[in-house]
Amino acid sequence: MAQMTQRERMIGFLKGEPIDRLPLCQYNDMNAPNTEVWDALGKDAMGVLRWHPSWTYELNECRMEIEPVTVEGNPGHRTTIHTPVGSITEVRHELPFLTWDAVASEYYIKTIEDYEVMLAYLDDMTVKPYPEKINEIVDELGEQGLPQVSMPRTPYQSLWIEWVKMDDFGLHLADEPELLDRVMRRLGEHFITCVHATVEARKDAEFYHVTVGDNVHAPLIGPTMFEKWCMPYYNEASEILKAACIVMFCHLDGDLQSIANIVDQCTFHGFDSFAPTPDNDTTVAEAVARWKDKFIWANFPSSVHLESEDVIYRTARQMLDDAREYGDPKKFWIQFSENLPPGMWKKSIPAVNRALIEHGCP
Repeated sequence: MAQMTQRERMIGFLKGEPIDRLPLCQYNDMNAPNTEVWDALGKDAMGVLRWHPSWTYELNECRMEIEPVTVEGNPGHRTTIHTPVGSITEVRHELPFLTWDAVASEYYIKTIEDYEVMLAYLDDMTVKPYPEKINEIVDELGEQGLPQVSMPRTPYQSLWIEWVKMDDFGLHLADEPELLDRVMRRLGEHFITCVHATVEARKDAEFYHVTVGDNVHAPLIGPTMFEKWCMPYYNEASEILKAACIVMFCHLDGDLQSIANIVDQCTFHGFDSFAPTPDNDTTVAEAVARWKDKFIWANFPSSVHLESEDVIYRTARQMLDDAREYGDPKKFWIQFSENLPPGMWKKSIPAVNRALIEHGCP
């Protein structure tokens, strides 16, 4: 078979078509600027997944105000949502070792009363398709990658990651369960609205998959909440998207053993950033054997980047061998989708890429 580009490999993988070898991808500029990797190793060594939603929104009576701030010497921003019933504010800042996202030092929701402001903001929002940005990303990436079309998080995950500090969230759940139920149902409605907008955007943009960036770690959600606030939305969304020939991934990147029997009942089409042992509690062999019907995009274990190049190579090869022996090798790939220790890409990417060249033919 003729050599393919990373984009051709990624699309062929998603469509179940023959490919010359598995792609190796990172989230855009996540662990090293894409150009540094390509300059050092060549463009064939690394593909790119660039996150962006294919939906956007407009506000009517509400407005959002963003101001630059400095937190403990690090740049950041303060965002205030103004609504007719009040305002709520968050502060996020960057960290030198965290290249992927900003961290919250102050969350929007601090008191029970703040939830009404949040609901007013959601009710004021009009969601609409946004194919233009996805087409722009396709043009910019060319043969080097694909847009990672992002969906909102499901209700429980959205609240504790984006809106309220986890400690406060637990207290609010205990003190005001009916209110929190209403808030999460409203977030669920927003989630499904964005799914429909994504389907509309697909009519005018070229993309093949979407990802729900839920960052699920079983101990932080538990089986009861996962079954109530993730599974129904995964299943409804995946059926809507499947009808539009769009593959739906979920970013489940933590421990999974305690919710595995519920994941069995989920109809999403693939795991994004599945995080295997030794960093989390599920091996590649267990995952590919248990979820044969699903794509598994596995993050190369972050802790292993600290090992020697030989150990990194052997770990990548073992992951590929396990996928071939216990699952469907045409549904498995390795990616860099969690933060590497700083600078480690210079030995990790070449080693993992070599394993893929030598053992990554599905």
